[in-house]
Amino acid sequence: MLGHVFNYGTHHRGQVSSIVTQLGYPCPEMDLVYYMLAR
Repeated sequence: MLGHVFNYGTHHRGQVSSIVTQLGYPCPEMDLVYYMLAR
């Protein structure tokens, strides 16, 4: 059950990334590691 909770958000981020890319826009980096490095 806990694994599902973590993977649920991952699935939706992947869907958004796919749609954004199909529309011709660059997809921003969505990994927490890159977010923390940019701060």
